[in-house]
Order: sequence, then structure tokens, then C-alpha cells
Amino acid sequence: MVYGVALFFALFNNLAIFIVLVAVYGLLVGRYGVAGTFRRQSVVGLVFGLFAVGCMYARIPVYEGVIVDQRNAIVALSGAFGGPLAAGVSALLAASYRVYLGGAGALAGAVGICLAAVAGIGLHRFGGRMDSPRRAAAGALITTIAILPGFLWVGDLRTGWALLQAMALPYGTAIFLGIFLVGLLLAHEEHRRKASETLRESEENYRQLFDAESDALFLIDNENGRILQANLAASDLYGYPHDELLAIRNSDLSGEPEDTARVTKNTAVVFDQVVTIPLRWHRKKDGTVFPVEISGRFFTHHGRSVHIAAVRDITERKRVEEALRESQARLSLALSSAHMGVWHWDIQDDRRHFDDQVCRLLGIDPETFSGTAAEFYAAVHPEDQQKLREALAQTVARGAPYAPEYRVVWPDGSLHHLTNRGALVRDDTGRPQRVNGVVWDITEAKQAEQARRILEAELRQTQKMEAIGTLAGGIAHDFNNILGAILGYTELTLAGDALSADARRNLQAVVTAANRATELVKQILMFSRKGEETRKPLQLRLVVEEASQLLRQALPTTINIRLNMDCPAASSLVLADATQMHQVVMNLGTNAYHAMREAGGELALRLESVRVDDATASRYPNLQEGNFALLTVRDTGAGMDPITLSRIFDPFFTTKGVGEGTGLGLSVVLGIIQNHGGAIGVESHLGVGTTFKVFLPLVHSEEGAATAVIETGQIGGERILVVDDEPALAEIVGKILESVGYGVAVVTSPGKALETFRSDPEAFSLLLTDQTMPGMTGDMLAREVMKLRPGFPVIICTGYSDLLDDAKARAMGIRALVMKPVGRAKLAETLRRALAESQ
Repeated sequence: MVYGVALFFALFNNLAIFIVLVAVYGLLVGRYGVAGTFRRQSVVGLVFGLFAVGCMYARIPVYEGVIVDQRNAIVALSGAFGGPLAAGVSALLAASYRVYLGGAGALAGAVGICLAAVAGIGLHRFGGRMDSPRRAAAGALITTIAILPGFLWVGDLRTGWALLQAMALPYGTAIFLGIFLVGLLLAHEEHRRKASETLRESEENYRQLFDAESDALFLIDNENGRILQANLAASDLYGYPHDELLAIRNSDLSGEPEDTARVTKNTAVVFDQVVTIPLRWHRKKDGTVFPVEISGRFFTHHGRSVHIAAVRDITERKRVEEALRESQARLSLALSSAHMGVWHWDIQDDRRHFDDQVCRLLGIDPETFSGTAAEFYAAVHPEDQQKLREALAQTVARGAPYAPEYRVVWPDGSLHHLTNRGALVRDDTGRPQRVNGVVWDITEAKQAEQARRILEAELRQTQKMEAIGTLAGGIAHDFNNILGAILGYTELTLAGDALSADARRNLQAVVTAANRATELVKQILMFSRKGEETRKPLQLRLVVEEASQLLRQALPTTINIRLNMDCPAASSLVLADATQMHQVVMNLGTNAYHAMREAGGELALRLESVRVDDATASRYPNLQEGNFALLTVRDTGAGMDPITLSRIFDPFFTTKGVGEGTGLGLSVVLGIIQNHGGAIGVESHLGVGTTFKVFLPLVHSEEGAATAVIETGQIGGERILVVDDEPALAEIVGKILESVGYGVAVVTSPGKALETFRSDPEAFSLLLTDQTMPGMTGDMLAREVMKLRPGFPVIICTGYSDLLDDAKARAMGIRALVMKPVGRAKLAETLRRALAESQ
């Protein structure tokens, strides 16, 4: 076993293998370069791995089955100089061979190799490439500290710790010196190879530069003007073979030899020892004269005064400059035609230079405009002047693009919207010199954008109302079921004879309250456009006149009502429900009264027939082109702010105090009008008043559907199948029907009802079913029943349905569609009517 100083020198002698490694690495750098490509990393990893394996041939035993050498230093250096893949490959080779050798230290040796690979990858990743003694020492120290814990895997932890303590100084010192010294050598080899390659490339670049330059290059003797050297571009440009160019003088290329001195003297520009002549005329071998730009630098070469001249053919540039002048002329014409103008602001003297078009856009007379800031800002709207000043300050201070939008007021008072696009221009010293820009009128675009925002707001309002309407309908459905049970049980109890007068009054009060609740539900359904209604041709003028009379009687004398009927009764014909139209007028009139009740005012109602065109229809949601009755309700009250105005059609939104209203009024009005194919709009301003406009489509016929009256006759003993998923409602309906003499089978599941009917289809005379039920709707149940008995009478009760109405129900063969809640008398009459029709 080798310990202490002997171990250190044994490991240090092991460094001899590094001399060969450094030489081999120099060859690798020369072949693959320094860049960490996949191929280079693989080769470096393989080479370093083989050297690590070679180190293990010179075994230095330090414990039974444990050997030490410089393999870990080689693996770490492979990662530092090769990269992650190189570290992995070398570690794999070294660890595999160490495991192959076996012994108690095999695992510790493999762990140490892996730790060395990780440390080498870290050195490579964080730039620790050993290119200086300080960095090499730091990298070697970090790597040594990372490798030493590998001894802990020898035997148990106590044995490993003892061995680590024994090896820390001699082994750690040797590893540190190996990584430090060899790292410096490898870095030096990299730098040497890199410098050699850089020098070779530099020489090659300089050698190729002369020939590769696109401009014609000449090396000219200043004493006799002979061309000492010329590149390939010079031969191509002038049409001379290379040998012929070297046999002539530079003056032979001039297309103006007699003026050479004058031209050089008068037009040459000298900057940083480079002489530039912006325009000369040269002649090709075939006699063609063409414009050139020449740049030259004078220097001494091998004791001779020479200069190198770069000649550039500027024929294309001259053509482009001419085309640019023509393009600028066309641009000026285009800007004028597009109502755009060009301007610039001289920052130093604070003067603005506008073309005539800009002056016209600003409303300024071009003949009198002097360019002062005061004159310019006098045309800008006062509220936008500060914004413009700040935008200009930002452009000058930070070079930010100048792109403000602002308003100008013309001498006639009209308001116009303009937009600018400008950029800062600096002089040769970098100092802000001027701002160049264009301006154009965007008034029409602004108006179109405003119209679009209005339409979007109206669309959002419509969508919101539709969503709330659906929710209201769903609430009404459940509420109707509750009211149906309340009314049913109450009416059933009232039908008895054993009630005291007080009990009968109390129950009648319950019926009255339930009926009031029913009316509230009807308003909700009307708002959601699912309410039951009767429409027929109606003279709207008569409804408005009747409502105005009621308003005169109801409102105080501080409210003056002015009625203006601009159309005869015959020309105000609409297809509508009279009760709902009366409700619309009364609701709008009452709202107007609340707006004027403190200070009084005037309520004006005007009815006229109008023709709505596309322009008018576009301002109102759901309004189409055609003939309409227009009802205008205007008050002189306090008016509304924009926030209140945006919410007046929301259900349950109200500005009234507690007890003065439910907040359903205007939402119900909206539902009625839209359900009749019309539209409603409102305008209001604080302190001025509010105006509502109601459009209803006109009709040209007074034909109406007469309501047939069917005698109910005697109530028979028919058997009725009652289906409702609400047990309480199903039970009370069954009791009501039993109380008027029918036989009843009550079922709370549509599936169970269908099963019952299939078992004996002849056992029933009529099906009375709810519409909205889980698993199967009423109309679906009706279809299945009528398949078993075609023509079988079916009545559907519903509190809400967005899929079924009277027309659809009749088309399916359903005898009646009844809206909940339905009273005892109405239910018995509907049942008798349906049974009579089926006979």
C-alpha cells in the first residue's frame, strides 16, 4: 500500500501520461477546432476516456481493493475542454474499465469518475476553461473538492470516511496539480491553435479581399500613375484583361483626361485620410463612358509612394436618383389627391413648414401662414394642445415616433379629426434637427368608428336582454308550478260547504294574492317574450287616445299632457294585443310623470305613420325597412346620465324609491315591442328631458280571428291520465278533476305514464301532461301516446316553453296548450272543450 508523500509522488509521476494527452489534444483542435460540435465532443470523449483507462494500468494501491490514479483529472478535463457529451463518453469508458478491474473500490472509483464528469461539465458550462492561472486554480480546486467524496463509497461509511481523511491531502494535492497544470497546457494549446488558425484565416481573408471586393480596386504608383495591381472586379468593370490593366496608367481610364486636375481639386472630399471624389467619368475598353465614385488612401509601400483606389460604378445610382425625383413629383400629386399633406418642424428655430394641403386640413390660409407655434396651436382644439406638445417633446427627447391624433377647429366652427405620422431627424453630430411627417383627415373614419361602437353597445344590450329573458322564463316556469298548487288547493277548499265566513274570506284573499302573483309572472313572461297574448288588427290611435285620457285623470295638474295624432285611425293599424299596447303607453307615461313630478313639465305623445329606410333601421336593433307606426313619448323632466340610460331596460333596475315600482316596467315594454316585431329607442340628456320612440309595423287588413265558443255541456265520467313531475301539482290537479266528476290516474314520471298507457290504451279518454319534465317532455310523451291511439286528445300545461307554442301544438294534434297556473273553472272548461272536439 502507498501512503503519504510516497502516494503524492506516485500520483505526480502519473502525470507523465498528460504530456502525450496534450499533444494529442493539439492535433484534435487542429482537425476539429474548438467549437463543441457533436463529432468533436465524441472524439474528445473517446480519446480522453482511453487515456483515463491507460492511467489505471499504473495502479497505485491505497487500501485493499482500492487503487488511485489520475483518471478523474482526465475525465474532468474532458468535460471542461470537450463539453457534456465528451465528459459522458470518457466517464463511461473509465467507469466501465474500473468496474471491470473489480475490488472493494470499484463502486467508489465509478462514483469518483461520475463526480469528475459532472465537475468538468460545470467548468465547461460556466466558462471555466482554464485560460488563466487564476481560473485554472479555481477550477482545479472546485473539481478536486467534487471528486474527493467518492472515497465515501469504499466499504461502510466509517471506512470510507477514514479513507477520505487519509487521501484528502496527498491524493487531493496531486489531483489539484494535475488539473491545474494540464488544464493550463490544454488551454494554451487551444489558444495556440486558435491563434494559428486565426492568423491563417486573416492572411487568407486579406489575400482574398482584393479580388473579392465588388468595387474595382487599383494599387497605383503616385510617381508615374502606373497600375501596380488590379482585382478581378476591375477587369470586369473596364473590360480589360488583367495583364493589360497592369500595362496602362490610371489616366488612361479617364473619360475626361483634360479635366482630371480640375475635377480632383474642386470635388475631392478628405475625411480620416481617405480622399473621396463623388463623381468622375471613366471610359471602358470599348469606349463606353460611365459615371464613377472614387475613394483613395495614400501610403508608402516598399519605399514607394502609392495609393489604393476603390472605383464604384454609380450608373444605377444616378438612374435611381432621377427616378426618385420623378417619384417625389408623383408622390406630391398623390398626397394632394388623397387629402394628405407633408410637413416638417425645424427644432432649432421652432418653425413649422406646411405644404398647402396641410394648411387646408388645419383650416389655415396657406398665404398667411407664417409657421409659428402660436399660429399652429390656434387651430388645434384647446383640449388637445397639451397632448401634441407632450408628443413632440417625447419625439425630440427619446426619438419616439410622432403619431398623435387630435382635433382642429376650422374658422367656420366645424370640428375635424386629424392624425400625424412623423419621425425625428438628427444632424451629423446626433443633435435633433427636425421632425418630418405627414398628416391626413380621419374625420369620416372616426364617425364610422363611433357608429360601430353604438351598434356594438346595442348588440350587447340585446344579447343581455335575451339571456335575462331566458332566465326569467325559467323562473316563471317554477313559480307557476308553485302558484298552480296554491290556487288549486285554495279553490278546491273554497268549493266545499263547511267553511266559515272568515275562513272563506281568508282563502279568497289567498286566491287574490295568487292572482296578483300570476299577473307578475305574466309580466316576466311578457318581458321574456313568452307570454300568452291575443293579437289582431288594432287601431293604435284609439289605444293612445284612451291611455292619454286615463293619464290626464291620474296625473296631477302640474303635468301638461299634449296629444298630437298625425295619422287617422285607419292608417294606424297594427297587428297587436290591445292590452299590451295599452300597457306600453301607460308605462311610458307613468315613467315620464316620475321624471317631472317634483318640478312639473310637459308630457307629449305623438303618433304618426313613417317609412323606415335602411339608414334609420341601422340605428335600432331588430328594426327592418318598411312602414311603421311611430309613437313618440317625450317629457321635459330631469333626464338621465349615460350610466342610467344604459341600464333602463334591465329588469329590476329602477331609480324609484322603495315601494314605488318593481323595476320590470321598461323591460316588459321592451319585451312587448320586440315581440310585436318593432323596436324602441331612447334619447335623454340631464336637465333637458327624455324621448322614447316606439316603432310598430303597420298592417293593411282588419281581418281578425274570431274566437270560437264551444258549449261545455255536461261533465261526464271520462278517465283522465294526469302527468306532472311536481307531485304536489299533480295531486291537486287530480283532486280538482275528481271534484268535477272525472276519473283520474295521477303519475309523476313521463316514463311511468307511457308504460301505464301502453298497458291499456282504451282505459283513458284524455292525457293532461306538463311540458317540462326530466327524461321526456310533454310533447314527446304526446307523440308516443298518439302513436298508440291516433287522434287521442292531449292537453299540455306549461309555465314556460321556448320550444312549443299554440301553432306548433295544433300542428302536432294537441288539443290545447294551457299556461300555468290554471284555475279550477278554466281547467274544467278546457278539458270539456278538448273532449267535445274529439267526439
